Amino acid sequence: MACNCDLRTKLVGDGCSICNPALAADLNAEHQTEVLAQMSEEEKRAALRFCETCDDDEGYDVPRLMMKRLEALGLVGDKKFGRFEQTDLLLDIRETLEATVAAAT
Repeated sequence: MACNCDLRTKLVGDGCSICNPALAADLNAEHQTEVLAQMSEEEKRAALRFCETCDDDEGYDVPRLMMKRLEALGLVGDKKFGRFEQTDLLLDIRETLEATVAAAT
């Protein structure tokens, strides 16, 4: 569906995620599913471990190479100087990750 937004005249269409929040939600859910399908069990455990370390405000113990992999997946952001932060994507899929990892053990 093509969007008929016209930012010059402020006419709003319904074919883009800005004009149609439901479309944005659908795209986000699809992206979450794709990321989860790409992740190995080790990456899922590492992502959860990083979440846990963010919750307790102490240093994290996830290896840097794994953090870079999580960054490539869009789950963490590199704040430089050895600091990382959770992305909205990681926060959105956390419960699913917890259920998946729990089922695998």
